[in-house]
Amino acid sequence: MTEAANLSGWEISGSRNEAEMVEEIAGAVMRTLESMSRSPVIGGDIQIETELPDFHRKSRPFQNQS
Repeated sequence: MTEAANLSGWEISGSRNEAEMVEEIAGAVMRTLESMSRSPVIGGDIQIETELPDFHRKSRPFQNQS
């Protein structure tokens, strides 16, 4: 929990539209989750393994874009 609380996020500056920023963040999260969920099918079920450091690493290019 501490690790999650210490993650940096996106900054919404005065020159950016908040709605556009929310769309950008949602898109970045969806792309990251989609790439993380591509796991082998085991016994008919899809195994999804998510690790916070991996998620943070993959989402970093989308953070703090202006």
